[in-house]
Amino acid sequence: MVLGLEVMEGLRITVLDCGLPGIADLALSLEALGETVHLHADTRLARDSLPGLAPDAIMFGIRGPANRWLFRIRQFAASVPVAVICDQDLTSSEVLRLLAAGTSVLLKRNTTAGLVRNSLELSKNGYTIISRPLLMSGAVALTARVPLTAREVEVLRLVSRGKSNAEIAKDLFIAEVTVRNHLSNIFKKTGFRNRTAAGMAFTLAELLAGEPLGK
Repeated sequence: MVLGLEVMEGLRITVLDCGLPGIADLALSLEALGETVHLHADTRLARDSLPGLAPDAIMFGIRGPANRWLFRIRQFAASVPVAVICDQDLTSSEVLRLLAAGTSVLLKRNTTAGLVRNSLELSKNGYTIISRPLLMSGAVALTARVPLTAREVEVLRLVSRGKSNAEIAKDLFIAEVTVRNHLSNIFKKTGFRNRTAAGMAFTLAELLAGEPLGK
């Protein structure tokens, strides 16, 4: 049991080996925990066999970007948790691209089978798990460099909570066109192209700071 959440018994995990050293050993360690593991070195074959395997989770071992394969895998397994194990530090924009491509769990190469399994259990309950070391150089630096005004921070915080422009305008007692203007300024300052990416970056940055930003 993890944090009092429902635990999945006997996970069926499809492991895609995209050239990351040690991924086969991690797959064996997951088997030792009692999981059913299908290890594939051919990602195309693994993708085509997913419907028949009906996995409870998918794990990537990657060297370099995996966005292209993640998008394709998501066409066959839209709701299955996907764990990405990588061998490098990631910038905040790289983290966001992986999340947008469907990553549920993002961990570094030296992770343990137990942490992978526990993270997949949490992701099945609606959580996104990201290894803190992967974010330290990215999201914190992002918030330190971007000169947002106090009002822009308020707008971005509400965006990160899933609020629409109309809802934000009501909450802040401003016109909806003013919200759009603030968002336009936020996009220019941060370099993000849409509210989803900007909101996710803000949420990650707040988590790293350990307290609400802009106060």
